[in-house]
Amino acid sequence: TGGGRASAAQPEPAAESPPPGGAEVACGAGPCESQEASARAEVTAARGGAAPAQRGLQEDIARFVARFTLAMAAHCQVEEEARKQRQAGEEARKQREEEEEARQQRETEEAVRKQEEAQQVREAEEEACKQREADEEARQQREAEEAVSMQEQSQQAREAEEE
Repeated sequence: TGGGRASAAQPEPAAESPPPGGAEVACGAGPCESQEASARAEVTAARGGAAPAQRGLQEDIARFVARFTLAMAAHCQVEEEARKQRQAGEEARKQREEEEEARQQRETEEAVRKQEEAQQVREAEEEACKQREADEEARQQREAEEAVSMQEQSQQAREAEEE
């Protein structure tokens, strides 16, 4: 029977030994591939050279090792995919931050440019105002000089008439 065969032919070290590589298997292409190769070698070794009574147990162990190895390979694949997704998320976050910094930089530069333009407009308006004031003073000066000149001419004309 299957149960009797397992208990009678089971070697003691095989029952206590962990799967190849132990329970801790590092994810990544290298460790998973070497794990799978090691498990395949054990399956091959279990199929040949064992006594008929032990062969069934060794094949059971080899099947377990093969299933464990496939499960670990799938786990490693899932971990690698999760790592890639985390990396892509991190890169997307960094890009968003860079875009935000660039946007803020553009806004700052635009605000500075507008302030400089406003300052230039104010300075131009002040200069125009000063020029208008100077023009007005010059006009008033000319008018005053013309008035004085007309008075002098008028005075001279009266004096000439009196003589």
